[in-house]
Amino acid sequence: DAERLGKWKEEILQIEPLLVVDHHIAHRDFGSDRWVAPWCSSTGEMVYELSLALNGTIDYRSAFNIYVAICTDTGSFRYECTKPRTLHIAAELLERGVRAEEVGKYLYDNFSRERLKLMEMVLSTIVLVENGKAAFMHVSEEMLIKSGATLQDVEGFIDFPRSLRSVQVAVLVKEASCGEIAVSMRAKGECDVASVARRFSGGGHRNAAGFRVRGKTIEEVRREIHQELTKLMPEPSE
Repeated sequence: DAERLGKWKEEILQIEPLLVVDHHIAHRDFGSDRWVAPWCSSTGEMVYELSLALNGTIDYRSAFNIYVAICTDTGSFRYECTKPRTLHIAAELLERGVRAEEVGKYLYDNFSRERLKLMEMVLSTIVLVENGKAAFMHVSEEMLIKSGATLQDVEGFIDFPRSLRSVQVAVLVKEASCGEIAVSMRAKGECDVASVARRFSGGGHRNAAGFRVRGKTIEEVRREIHQELTKLMPEPSE
């Protein structure tokens, strides 16, 4: 979605030709040329393949960044988007000098005390619904102020409720200072949260999607998502 370009949107859309590389099935057409490959794990994987096809040079910094992109979009190679080719590329990047422990330190051992304070607050908001099959949690602007953290510090929080054995869908509702509500959804198995996101003009993948809204409260958004999830949750087998 071109809207995700933020403040750079108008400037970037003036570039001609503009090649867009995307792995989201809900891609919204923009740019003069587009390569959309939802079967790829990440845009990092796509950039690697494109570089090989063009006989490009992949230096250490590029290899490190591509590995990070693949690692984050596959949940450290745990999500179903992880394919044999994904692991082959990861191995090739390691052969190019990327060290997995350095990536791990950068991604997972690089947090602030403020993030820990925020995590305590956010985890306390977890609510299970639909007989434990769905989990909601939220972060408010007040929590960000009290903890001294930022919305970027929320990255990864949604994995906690998702990791519960009974949970099929986890939802994180985030309140921004600009009056915007951002929603992240993560699912397991056949639960298609992208279909839910599309009803709110969002998008993503079947098991990882999101959207943004304005003019609503956290509770209003949570209630509307819950109504949609009741249609998504499979009926218990008899």
